[in-house]
Amino acid sequence: MGSGRYPNRNRALSPSRPRPRPRQASELPAVLHPHDIAEFLRLSRSATYRLLNSQAFRVRRAGRMLLTDREVFLAWLRQP
Repeated sequence: MGSGRYPNRNRALSPSRPRPRPRQASELPAVLHPHDIAEFLRLSRSATYRLLNSQAFRVRRAGRMLLTDREVFLAWLRQP
C-alpha cells in the first residue's frame, strides 16, 4: 500500500497534529461541529448527538453534517 498511482490514498484526512481542546468559549470556532461540542462539554459522541437532536438549540444540516452557530450554542449554555 502507499505506492502506485495514488500514494496517499489511505492516509487519514485529519491534520498532522490534533487541535488542542478549547478551554474557553472564545476559543471555539464560529461554526461548531459535533466533535467541537463534545470536546468542549466533555461528552461522548452518542451524548453529543442526543443533545443535538433534542432541539435544545438551533442546529443546521449540511448534507449529513450537523452544524450550529457558536453564539447560539453559548446562549443555550448560559441559560439557567
